[in-house]
Amino acid sequence: MEDAARSQTNDAGTRLAPTSDAAGPALAGADAQRPAAGESASADRGVPQPAAPRGGHATPGPEPTRGAPGAPGGPLPVARRAARDVTAGLALALVAIAYSLSFGALVFSGPLAAQAQAGVIGAVLSAGVGCLAFALLSSFPRAVGGPDTPVVAVVAALTAGMAGAGAAGGAADPEQALANVAAALIAACLVTALTLGAVGAWRLAGWLRFVPFPVVTGFLAGSGGFLALAGLSLAAGSDRATLVAGALDGRLPAPALAALAFALALAILRRATGATMAAPLCVIAATLVVGVAAARGLLPAETLRAGGWLPPLPGEAGLALPILALATHAPDAGVLLAAAPEILSVALVAAMALMLNAAGLEAHAAARLDLDREFLASSLASAGAMLVAGLPSNLSLNRSALNVEMGAGGRASAALAGAACIGFALAGPASAAWVPMPVLGGMALYMGAGMLRRWLGRSAGRMTGFEYALALAIFALILRYGYLEGVAMGVVISCISFALACARAPAVRQRLTRADYASFVDRSAGDEAALRAAGGRIRIFRLQGFLFFGVAARIAEEARAAAEAEALAAPGAASPGHSVVLDFHAVTGVDSTARASLERLRDQLAETGTALALTGLDPSGRRARALGVGAGLDGLGDVSIFATLEQGLEACEDRLLAALGGASAPPPDIETWLEEELAGAPGLDIPAREPGPGARPLRPAEAAARIAAVLRRRDLAAGEVLCRQGEPPDSLFFIVGGRVSIFLEAPGGPSMRLRSALGGTVIGEIGFFTGAARSASVIADRATEVRALDAAAFARLKAGDPAAAMALEELVIRILADRLTFANREVAALQ
Repeated sequence: MEDAARSQTNDAGTRLAPTSDAAGPALAGADAQRPAAGESASADRGVPQPAAPRGGHATPGPEPTRGAPGAPGGPLPVARRAARDVTAGLALALVAIAYSLSFGALVFSGPLAAQAQAGVIGAVLSAGVGCLAFALLSSFPRAVGGPDTPVVAVVAALTAGMAGAGAAGGAADPEQALANVAAALIAACLVTALTLGAVGAWRLAGWLRFVPFPVVTGFLAGSGGFLALAGLSLAAGSDRATLVAGALDGRLPAPALAALAFALALAILRRATGATMAAPLCVIAATLVVGVAAARGLLPAETLRAGGWLPPLPGEAGLALPILALATHAPDAGVLLAAAPEILSVALVAAMALMLNAAGLEAHAAARLDLDREFLASSLASAGAMLVAGLPSNLSLNRSALNVEMGAGGRASAALAGAACIGFALAGPASAAWVPMPVLGGMALYMGAGMLRRWLGRSAGRMTGFEYALALAIFALILRYGYLEGVAMGVVISCISFALACARAPAVRQRLTRADYASFVDRSAGDEAALRAAGGRIRIFRLQGFLFFGVAARIAEEARAAAEAEALAAPGAASPGHSVVLDFHAVTGVDSTARASLERLRDQLAETGTALALTGLDPSGRRARALGVGAGLDGLGDVSIFATLEQGLEACEDRLLAALGGASAPPPDIETWLEEELAGAPGLDIPAREPGPGARPLRPAEAAARIAAVLRRRDLAAGEVLCRQGEPPDSLFFIVGGRVSIFLEAPGGPSMRLRSALGGTVIGEIGFFTGAARSASVIADRATEVRALDAAAFARLKAGDPAAAMALEELVIRILADRLTFANREVAALQ
């Protein structure tokens, strides 16, 4: 497309960045292939995923402010732009009128054939109103609206059902039949206008993208199949059942065979020329040839009408508009009530077709559309059609694409097309009586066959076998029972298959134990060694996604089995300190079955002395209720609730240490602690040595005494600050007893706890040895004894007692190495 590569402009002439052809992607590999005239406006595309954000403004397609390919650049003269708009507008009107002839005859066929002219007038007026509505409201300046193939297929099914069941009054009272159909068309337009308007006004268009692709495929294939059968029925002058029976017996009326030949000729011509105007020009040409020949006496018009080759002439009392029938005949309320499912289906079809058309137009014109505005424009178009008992309208892809290709400059061409359609409806509707029935039926057959080829043919390779079978089932149900039944069945099966697929998806993101993952509490070397050795007694399940149906039960069963296996591996303890942690941090929702599964899990774990901790929830239960658990998980009694995984894991660690005989008691003094660490606590078995030849090893007790001699004691009360974030790192701290927490202070915001440290740990070592400023603040959680090694004291120690200084450095290095080793294990476990 020549315009797609150029810089784009909006209606005010502001230049915009070029937009790629991927601006309007759709599921299932939507391509930017230009649609053929008469094809489904959404052909070859899946559920659309509009590129424009909801609520944002559209990026209009490129304005043709430059010459045609190969011509010198520069703005087009005003007269030339006006000529392009007029040419495009007349071409759009020609296409819209040609399709409306077929649409009107299709909707008013069978027992309603005598009122076909009224149907054609209503269809042409609807096309005109649709053009004007989109010229006024669309986010894309060259968008064109009007009745579209999928919607017309459903409306035709609606009127055919009414006439076929005899509910429309039959041939005995054609005006009553027209009144019933007019009331149904008004109801369909009203429901469509309200539905699309609500979606656009409440900015809900983005949610419609989640319609399952097999449902869309089956729905559009069903529309195509019904349209093809309706076209043949129209040409044959019989209902579908009679037509199918005759086809199975090898007996088709001559007009039906002619319709088949005309549809085949259209397909060959379209494929050979690639011309968008091929189909409407053939309809116009056939009408002109037959009309001129009949006027000159070359064709026996009455004989042709009697044989079903031409539509019947409207009687003198024939109504010019369908809605005028309501002035003399009240509609049958029972008929409308029986047609309610099909009326609702019209709105559903219109919404789905609009989404697909918008995605196709985005790809074709390299533009971004505001879907909510397109829904509002479609709502206005359908409301306008309601005033004349016409056809619901929405965005037309093939006409909008034609407008772009003909170089229209903006909204004027669509407005001109709308005015031309309205003028034709008021001045020249009698020409509809000269359009051959095989041409009208063949046009509908051509459009329906195109939809079938794209949605049952090309979509086969884009779905799994089950999905394609579902699409075929929806297609068959639509043809057999109706649109609402077929789509409803497809949605139900899709929901069930989605639930089963989610049940098979992994709901457990990670499975960990305390041997692999620790809380944010630094403990003494002895406690840390005990926790790692018995770490399998704490099982951690980090959950994800939505938990429903059998997912929660499967998680509960896995957690119970893991706890029982660990209990069997460590028998004999009255209270083994086993715990199961379920982390809900990445869970998006749960249903009522999750609560029942958790209650069963709690009872089963209690039998083995295993505690259950739920993390990623707040103890008040607000997040639990937000996830959809109803009363909240906090009502489970003996279950512990924690806001974060680290808090829950810390509680489980305390419980396990208590089961193992209690946490290590704080050292009686700093010298004893340092001596134990230097004497061979886990990971600290390399003694320091005195410098010089023949020097003996420095005993741990000696090194501990020399180091302790240079340490400064600090006793902190709860809440007292040990050091502030950003301060110089002039001290290294040994936590002898108590507990401190390390906080990261955010400017203008709340502080965040990073870690906590208990007695028997060292903090501040990185900044002390690297010289970097304090990266966090340290505050006492309770009364705490601290010994501080100041930088000046350490300098004196290195100068006067290098062996003791070396022992201290080795101690710090081993602590850091131990932390790094476990951190690597945590990273590996989280992969």
